[in-house]
Amino acid sequence: MKSYISVFLVIFLMDMVHHNKAVPKQCTQTVSVMESKLLTKMTAKVINYKPSCSGWTRLWFPSRCSTKYRIEYSTETYTTYQTAYQTKMICCPGTKEKNGECQGCPEGRYGDGCMGKCKCHANQLCNQTEGDCTCKPGWIGRNCTQTCPDGFYGEHCKESCLCQNNATCDPADGSCKCQPGWIGTVCDKGAVLSNILFKLFYF
Repeated sequence: MKSYISVFLVIFLMDMVHHNKAVPKQCTQTVSVMESKLLTKMTAKVINYKPSCSGWTRLWFPSRCSTKYRIEYSTETYTTYQTAYQTKMICCPGTKEKNGECQGCPEGRYGDGCMGKCKCHANQLCNQTEGDCTCKPGWIGRNCTQTCPDGFYGEHCKESCLCQNNATCDPADGSCKCQPGWIGTVCDKGAVLSNILFKLFYF
């Protein structure tokens, strides 16, 4: 009996450790952002013009009235955009920001910001990061919705039932529920015969 209790405690503690396995609270993420820069550009432009000439000035000094050229400088301010990469800390999948801290997802939730809803059947263990289900003994399937097939029990239904005489095998621990007329751990003893033998030897 003590050995059974010890085995049960070990399995229970392993499940608890798996379920409460520490999830990293902060992760590093590289994100791209658009940054704007204010730039100043100077341009030079050649301007041609004719001086204003009239009267005698135009007749006696024609060169002074011919087309002339000058360079004008102008300053232009404009905005340009470029992609930059920044590294920042965010809450890891399986956690959610609350009061400035990353905290583990509440029961039944998982993923980024705990937005995912676990689909594990009957309160089976749900991984807070990916949402994968870890079935308890006696259950199988993606979401732990199926019990072990007849004749098998335990974790992943790997154990073979020992129950006899059409007894019902518990899918979780393999214990036997005997049909009427049968007794014993594996239902291999006839109840009537056992009563007769008991009376013969003890009365």
